[in-house]
Amino acid sequence: MPHDKQVGVRGRIVNSQSREVIANVLRFMKKEATKGAPVIPISNYKQRLIEATGISDRVYRQVVKDMELIEAGKLSTFTAPIRAPRPKFIIIDNGEHSGDVETEDSEVV
Repeated sequence: MPHDKQVGVRGRIVNSQSREVIANVLRFMKKEATKGAPVIPISNYKQRLIEATGISDRVYRQVVKDMELIEAGKLSTFTAPIRAPRPKFIIIDNGEHSGDVETEDSEVV
């Protein structure tokens, strides 16, 4: 069956995390090619995807949720996890208490 769609996008930057997922999928497919049959039954697509990509069940569920929202038109793109901001610490040395740690709010910790 001929492909009418372009498979890859030339010039697109692939970050290291994406490269790692691609390498995981490649290893999985090579394992199946060597075996000559699916390592995990085709009907068990969730487990196949988790095994092939190396993602966790939690990441799988979030991607499925985002995918459903995108397909329903309620979301325009996949979401990224929100990280809590890291507190900024300043090391002060006022001569008396060498090595005290002060936060941006001027609290000595």
